[in-house]
Amino acid sequence: MAKRCHLDGGKKMAEYDRVLCLFCKVGKEQSIVKYIHENGYGRALFPQKTRKTRDKSTRAWKEELVPMLPGYVFVYETDEAMPRDKLLSLTEVIRILGYEAGESDYLKGHDLEFAKWLWQIDGKLEKLKIVQVGERIQIADDVFRSLLGNIRKVDKRRQTCEVELDSRSILQHIWLPYEMIDPSKQKTTDVPKGATT
Repeated sequence: MAKRCHLDGGKKMAEYDRVLCLFCKVGKEQSIVKYIHENGYGRALFPQKTRKTRDKSTRAWKEELVPMLPGYVFVYETDEAMPRDKLLSLTEVIRILGYEAGESDYLKGHDLEFAKWLWQIDGKLEKLKIVQVGERIQIADDVFRSLLGNIRKVDKRRQTCEVELDSRSILQHIWLPYEMIDPSKQKTTDVPKGATT
């Protein structure tokens, strides 16, 4: 179920007809989100993930939210289309991501499923759930399994993994923090082929 957001009056994902993905200057994601909300153009969010960093003074590990996809902002539109000219006139917006020439720039397929998942988690991912079965590591998170995500690399020291998504999508790979879960608590019989490493 979609979380409610105070910035959009508690609307649910079903109340938004279309989703755009903007490519912006890195570090300007929050200002684009604020602009879209303040002007009533819909709901916008930029994906964030937790990252483990080491405090230099205490040498202890801590977690902080950082952009999951630096420079990317997802815009959820209602039936009224957002004025593209105003959006593209912002110096922080580089372009609206899209598909082949002549196609709509609204997200579709796995990209749209990813945007819906972002909505459900309010744009904030704590950790991707993965499970080790024998010598293989499998994605235990239902959304990434449905997106046919493959784990390409695992960085055990930083506890992150590179997930490769559909090659026809706008988003093709992402580094995400992970949590290794107990295989006895996870059904792995329905893991799609290719959702392993």
